[in-house]
Amino acid sequence: MKHLKRVKFAGFMILVVFSLLGLLKLIKFSELRAESAAQDSWKAPERAAKKKNPIIRDDAVLSAGKRLYIKNCIECHGSAGRGDGSNVKNLEKFPGDFSDAEVAAQTDGELFWKITEGRKPMPSFKNDLAEEERWKIIHYLRTFVPPRAEEIRLIIDRAVTPVLDLHHGFISENLDEIKKAGTKLVEALKQSPDSQAFPPELDKQLKALDEAAIRLKAASDFAAAKADFAKVSRIVADWIDYYSYRAKDDLLIVTYHKDKVEEDEIWVQREDYINNPYHQPGKDLYSAKRSVRKVSIKPPDSSSKQDNGGSSK
Repeated sequence: MKHLKRVKFAGFMILVVFSLLGLLKLIKFSELRAESAAQDSWKAPERAAKKKNPIIRDDAVLSAGKRLYIKNCIECHGSAGRGDGSNVKNLEKFPGDFSDAEVAAQTDGELFWKITEGRKPMPSFKNDLAEEERWKIIHYLRTFVPPRAEEIRLIIDRAVTPVLDLHHGFISENLDEIKKAGTKLVEALKQSPDSQAFPPELDKQLKALDEAAIRLKAASDFAAAKADFAKVSRIVADWIDYYSYRAKDDLLIVTYHKDKVEEDEIWVQREDYINNPYHQPGKDLYSAKRSVRKVSIKPPDSSSKQDNGGSSK
């Protein structure tokens, strides 16, 4: 009986020891992460930080970046970029966590400089990877952090006033006003994040918005400008809906539902009454179904205001 008790007690003690060892390992791992985070920040020179990524991101670039990451980075930084790779236990310092907001906020130039120069235990990749390969890896690193809705709402907040000014420019048929609004939109979009944390589709929309704004800035005829205005309005209206944007002042998103052949006409405006920038009253009136949505600080509500260009949906 005493022998059985000793065996049970020994088994219990072994279990306690293994549990303590596991706990100590976890504590050590946490301390290593905290110690690494507490160290002096690793900053790139200002000139290097301003360097832009010369590689345009697309699916092929992301695939190449992923292959390069798996070959050169995954052992330390892990499959999700969290700094928890299989080689962490052999490192003196904790690897960077690419899903961390502070790391994600670094410019492409900063990350390129760090990959190029290295800092122990991270090696320099200046001689092991071509410049183009390093830039491709950076594009892939951005996929570890999904875009935060707050960032997109900030872009909308900067863009919405120039877009409303564009609407007014087309209503008044004032080309100078359109060019001024296009200039404001270009400047607003310059403040947008580099290529950070944007999935390919959103990145493509942002580029399309920027290209259309540049053309509007130099608009020379209404027909071409209207096509760009339509593109800008559609993207901004989509973002307002998708990211649940709330305007500082009331505004309307108006959609004219065309037939199956043509795209719906969409625009954003300040006025409570419908002001169609595509078909001026008395010039090109037509009957069409439409939908109107008010966007404000309060939850949006449906509106069925009448206008002299179509019937209520």
